[in-house]
Amino acid sequence: MIRTALRRVVGRSPAQTARWVRFHLYELYRERRLGVRTAAFAPGGDAISDENERYEPTCYRCVEEALDDLEIDPGRDVFVDYGCGKGRAVAVAATRPFRKAIGVELSEPLAADARENLRRSAGTHRCGGWEIVVADAAAYAVPADVTVIFLFNSFHGSVLRAALEQVRRSWESRPRPLAILYKIPAGQADLLAEIDWLTRRRETALPNCRWEGMRLLIYEPADLGEPDRSAEAGVPDEDRG
Repeated sequence: MIRTALRRVVGRSPAQTARWVRFHLYELYRERRLGVRTAAFAPGGDAISDENERYEPTCYRCVEEALDDLEIDPGRDVFVDYGCGKGRAVAVAATRPFRKAIGVELSEPLAADARENLRRSAGTHRCGGWEIVVADAAAYAVPADVTVIFLFNSFHGSVLRAALEQVRRSWESRPRPLAILYKIPAGQADLLAEIDWLTRRRETALPNCRWEGMRLLIYEPADLGEPDRSAEAGVPDEDRG
């Protein structure tokens, strides 16, 4: 571990080294505070296709800063993380007063890790309940009460288009407030800009990210119309932390 750390700082400027150290100390602090194990990258496997990226944990501060932008309604808002991996973003969302936090993951082994991490972090939860679903994002039927979606470069191409089509169908079946938090690396095209039923509400930099130049784009349906207040009615949670 020490050798790995030394390799990471060799050739860096003092400012870059300080930034790297601060970042990793915070990552370690959050892992221990939540009681989870999400930091390790996962090798590719049979579940990974050309359009599905290998597991790579998003930065804690990135998730936190994205959620800080929201005014969460405990009686209404349901969070979904596409490509949740080992459950880091879901664990962070569970510390906020969402009615429910859901992770969608293609890999069963990663989903099992996510469930274990959500159980480990139960003492920090403020959400009403949580669930980890093993599903292909392209085919996942988005529940009609989902109001916040987190996308972190988990897939692209036809998988992304199909996943967004599922989101559109869900929203049209029950129009409601809906925010898509889309985190993309520097230089990567904004693929959601091609989706005609979405509009970008804002863009913000993520200066505390592991990768420089990372952006957070927040999208919502282009025509919100009148929200269906029946979406605020609670539904039983099948899996609680």
